[in-house]
Amino acid sequence: MKQTGILPSVVAMLLAAGWVSAAAQDMPSVIAHRRGWGDTRESRRAQAAEWLGEVSKIDRQIPTLSPVEEAWLKVEYDEEVAREGLTPRAMRALNSRDGLARFTKPATKSLVSVLEQLAANAKLNQQAEVALWGRLAYLALDQNLWANIASLGDLGVLARDPKSKIGTGGIPDYDVGLRFIWASRAQYILGEIVLPTLESAQR
Repeated sequence: MKQTGILPSVVAMLLAAGWVSAAAQDMPSVIAHRRGWGDTRESRRAQAAEWLGEVSKIDRQIPTLSPVEEAWLKVEYDEEVAREGLTPRAMRALNSRDGLARFTKPATKSLVSVLEQLAANAKLNQQAEVALWGRLAYLALDQNLWANIASLGDLGVLARDPKSKIGTGGIPDYDVGLRFIWASRAQYILGEIVLPTLESAQR
């Protein structure tokens, strides 16, 4: 599958800043150092395995809510929204540790599931593999997901590297950094894997 080596300038800036290591709530690595990873099934499998490690670290730290926590959210968020709309009370519940976990965990689990399939040694036909890469790009472009992950880091639910430079000296915060890096990855996936396959099928 072809590659053009296009890298958004913002992601290049993040790489140059030296803070894109793959820690649980540090910035994940970008694709610039391994252009052409989409060319073979083995290189794509290896890239999926690397990203699986990143996302799994995040997913493992996001708690599954207890029945008591779910009951609290039902009153503070679900019933409040149904009765009054998105009130300040509902927003406080939404942005709490429990609210963020409830809406983030299903998304990270979906990412893990797709990446597990792409990273597995099992054979995949081209149509099935391209569909999975397309699904990954779709999930990666969820801006609310990365904002929620950044907020969980702010609350101390997700571990962060104390030496990280993120959020200082004009460097974008976690939310901005995560969104740009995963948008870059999604762009690569769509432009170098998904679209070329769809276009070749029409010839």
